[in-house]
Amino acid sequence: MRGPDWYGADPAWFVPFEREAFRLFGRSLRVEYAWDVLHHGTPCMLELSCGTWARIEMRASRTEAVPRRRYLLDGVDVVGRNERVPVVVEFRPQRYFAGGELRDGRDFPFVYAGQMPGSPHRYEDGALCLYYPEDPAEQRWTADKNLAALIVLVQDHLFLEDTYADTGAWIAPEAEHGFTEEAKRTG
Repeated sequence: MRGPDWYGADPAWFVPFEREAFRLFGRSLRVEYAWDVLHHGTPCMLELSCGTWARIEMRASRTEAVPRRRYLLDGVDVVGRNERVPVVVEFRPQRYFAGGELRDGRDFPFVYAGQMPGSPHRYEDGALCLYYPEDPAEQRWTADKNLAALIVLVQDHLFLEDTYADTGAWIAPEAEHGFTEEAKRTG
């Protein structure tokens, strides 16, 4: 998706979405808008262990530009911590969940905040797992709730991780991880 077709480039989407967050966090909140250029290619030959070459597939290389809108927050306060925690929230047109499907990126941003090895609610890349993607919209954060509400959710999540690190218990409701077998089939 390019230009105005992508929600992240549309002021009608991002101005109301970020208004409250900029009011609350001021200059400690910044936004970056960029295109990541990805180069895709398929090798056409493969060397086998016996030293011969085998033809795989002939496909031309292609270049793809993927837009992103990234919010960088210098730090948020977390109950029980002395240091503020930097937060990065990145929106892309879509997000893929392993075992699931592509989702609209508006409601499924990538959120990074500090580090917590062993957290039961982080993805492999360190992104926070803030809610279960299969939950109905009423039970999870969605973009209509705005960026400020997402940042509050991040603060709560970090507090829950700290409590988990101290006690070994996640003291808030949680969903099982991964997609259900039915969701994998019907997704």
